[in-house]
Amino acid sequence: MQEMVPLVPARPEFPGFEVDPSRVTLGERIGSGAFGLAYRATLTTDEESEDVVVKTVKDNASEEDKLSFLQEIRAVVDLGVQKNLLGLIGCCTVVRDHLYLITEFMPYGDLKGFLRKCQEGISDGPRDDIYNFEVMQMYQVGRQIARGMDHIARSRYIHGDLAARNVLVGEKLTVKISDFGLAEDIYSRGYRRQDHLQKVPWKWMAPERLQGGEAYTAQSDVWSFGIVLYEISTLGGDPYPDVAIAHLQERLQTGFRMSKPEGCPAGMYDLMLQCWRWQPAERPSFRTLELDLDKQLAFYGPEYATPTPCT
Repeated sequence: MQEMVPLVPARPEFPGFEVDPSRVTLGERIGSGAFGLAYRATLTTDEESEDVVVKTVKDNASEEDKLSFLQEIRAVVDLGVQKNLLGLIGCCTVVRDHLYLITEFMPYGDLKGFLRKCQEGISDGPRDDIYNFEVMQMYQVGRQIARGMDHIARSRYIHGDLAARNVLVGEKLTVKISDFGLAEDIYSRGYRRQDHLQKVPWKWMAPERLQGGEAYTAQSDVWSFGIVLYEISTLGGDPYPDVAIAHLQERLQTGFRMSKPEGCPAGMYDLMLQCWRWQPAERPSFRTLELDLDKQLAFYGPEYATPTPCT
C-alpha cells in the first residue's frame, strides 16, 4: 500500500529566515482570519527582545491550509525588502505545531481602524498628532500604498486582497502593505484565475473578478487601490454603502461609480475614477498613480515631493 504524502512540503522551507520557536512568546491576539491568527508577540535573540507580530494557523487547520500559509511566507520572502511592505523578521516552519510568520510590529494597527479613530477622535488621554488626518495626509498615505503596490507589480506578483484593513500604520504615518495570503507569483502566466472558494469581500473586487473565474492581473489590484483611496478619503467608510452585493456587478457594468465623498479633493477622486475604468488595460499603472499623487503633494511644498526613481 502506497504511503500517503502530506500536502505540506518537507521542512525547513526557508533556512535563511528560520527562527527557533522557543524564542517567540505569544501575547495578545490582535487578528483572526479564515484559517489564520495574528498575535502581538516578543522575539528574544542574543539576550535582546523586540515587539513583533506573529501570524500562525489555527489549531484545526488542514494540511491544505498549512500549505497555503507556507505559500504566503514564500510570497513575503520573494517580495523582499521595500519600505512600504510589512517587514519580514523571520519564520518558523521546522516544528510542525509552530508554523509562524514573524513580522515587524506597527503600533497604530490597520489603516481601516486608524482612519475611523481619526474620524471619531481619541478621548483617552492627550490626542496624538498622528490622528490629525487631513487632505495632505490622504495624499501621503495613498502615495505610500501606490509605491508598495508598484514594487509588488514589478516583482510580477499580485496582492489579491488590497484593502485598508490590510495596510498597517506605523510611526510618522508610515504605512505598509500586509496580508499576502492571496498573493501569487504570476511570472509564468502573467495572470491568475479567481478561485471561487476564496472569501474575498466583493466590494473591493475588480469587475473581471466578479464575473467568476475570469483572468485577472495587477490591473485588478489597481481597481482595489481605487477603493482604498475611497476608504482613505471617507476616513474608513465602507464602499458602496447603499448597493446590495447582488446588484453590484450589473450596476458597475452599466457605468455606475461611487460619487465623490464630501471633503475629498478633486484630484484624488479623479484617480479613483481612473482606477475604476471597466477595461483593465485602460487603468493607470501603480507607477503612474504614485507619480500623480506625488504631483498633488508638490502643492504643499518641495519637501513633500519625493518621487522614487523608476527601477
